[in-house]
Parts: sequence; C-alpha cells; structure tokens
Amino acid sequence: LPGSDKWTTKPLWFPSHPNTIEDSLHRKLISGITGLSAGGKSFYASSKAMKLKQCAGQTETATCSNVHPIVDMGNKHPDTRADMFFTKYILGLRNPATTLPAFHNGKAIKYHGLCDGCQVPENEWRKHRDEWLTDMLKEWTNFIATWKKMKKYKVGMYMVYEHLFDPIKGPATVQRLASLLRDAGFATAPDNDIPCIWHRTLGEDTLKAYHRRAYEYEDYIPGYTATQRDMLSEQLNILAEEQANDAELVGILRGYQDEIRALVRIDTEWNNETTNQRARK
Repeated sequence: LPGSDKWTTKPLWFPSHPNTIEDSLHRKLISGITGLSAGGKSFYASSKAMKLKQCAGQTETATCSNVHPIVDMGNKHPDTRADMFFTKYILGLRNPATTLPAFHNGKAIKYHGLCDGCQVPENEWRKHRDEWLTDMLKEWTNFIATWKKMKKYKVGMYMVYEHLFDPIKGPATVQRLASLLRDAGFATAPDNDIPCIWHRTLGEDTLKAYHRRAYEYEDYIPGYTATQRDMLSEQLNILAEEQANDAELVGILRGYQDEIRALVRIDTEWNNETTNQRARK
C-alpha cells in the first residue's frame, strides 16, 4: 500500500448493500472510534493529490466500504487482495423492505436529477417495485451469500443499520466495532467514550427522526402488495435456512421477517391510473 511504511495495520473490508450504511455515517463512525481523519474510505473514491485509489493512499485506512458484488470488483476481487486486508470483515445489513426503495430513491437522486433529499413519487416506486422486486431481492440475498462464501476472510461482525439507532444496541454495536478494530491493530478510543461517540456520530436530530419514522424520506413509507410482503419474508426464510450454521445472522434475518410481517404497509399494485392512493392494511 502506498505510504504503508508509516503504519503496519491492514484495513478491514466494510461491504454493504447500497443505501445500507451511508458513506458519511461510515466515515464519521470510524473517525470517532480511531481518531483517523480519513480512516473510513470508499473503494470507489480516488484522488490524485492524495494518491488515493481503492482505499490505498497517503493516509492510514481502517475500513474500506464497498458494494461488491452489486458493483463487481472484477480482477480486484477481495480474495485476490487478501495480503492487503485484515482477515475479518464488517458486513453492513439493513432490512430489504427499506433498503430496496431507498436504493431506488438514491439512484434517482444520483443519476436522474431528483433533488437531494427528495423522494420519488409513490406511483413511480410502485412501478419500479412491481417490475424489479424479484431481481432486487435476489441481488440483496446474493450480496450476503457472496461475502459469506469468501475463501480468505471471515465475518468479524454484522453492522445492523436498525441497531445503530437503538439506545442500547447502538452503543453496543459501536463497542463491538471498536473491539474488532483494536484486534486488527488500530488504536481506538477507550471503552467509556463509546456511548458519547455513538451519540455524537448519529446525532440527536437523526436519532429522533428515526424513532419518529424509521425511514429517511418524509413523503411516504414505501409499501408492498400482500404477495410481495410474503415473498420478502419467504426469501429471508430461505436465506436463513441456507445460513443455518450462523446463529447471529439467522437471528437478524428472523428479526427482519418479524418486522416485515408486522410493519410493512400493504399497498396497491401499480397501474397507469394509480395515483398516490394508499391501501390500508
């Protein structure tokens, strides 16, 4: 790694499905724990001035975020770079019922001119969902399965998006992350600072907003038809059975199933005449 004569640590991969753990949250979290101003980097960011490419540069890297295999790394596949990375990775997870519409919305902002912070019209979400949900869900489950099949790495921890906003699970998650980084040789804040780092990283306004709504856009919470809700739950069940030897992951997936069954709003199918009507459960 360029500049690696200045340090002996190896960064951890930090994969997550798009719109699970945002880059800004990732950077703030790692900086707060390690004190490294650029400790959390994105695999896709580059800078000639900093000689930064694919998480290697002039400053020490603690974690390298990426969305592989949704955006495939090609010949830079993680298993081909095992000599450059720590042997354990951090896997970011979020309930697909909210990840998938957030991903769709994020692409509309990034590539299609939707204003920052705006939400796609509800009928546009319905159309996209009805056409692409099966493929999107396969992509979500394949993302997890791909990382679990890595030959040269093991999962160090699951970074569960929903847990980060919980007053008990949130600090505990950050504490676990700090311990993992410490195991990888990084200097970290002392344990008694972790609750403050958690609160400062998330921010009071963000925490209150999540507990008021649990979704990042304000116009509506994306719904699913009853058939689609059942499909979400069933695909999570299949993945849980495939990962039966990983009790922690199974527990997370079962929790997502419970949330989907209890909280998903039952919506209408898309059609050309549907406006913004909402079906009641």
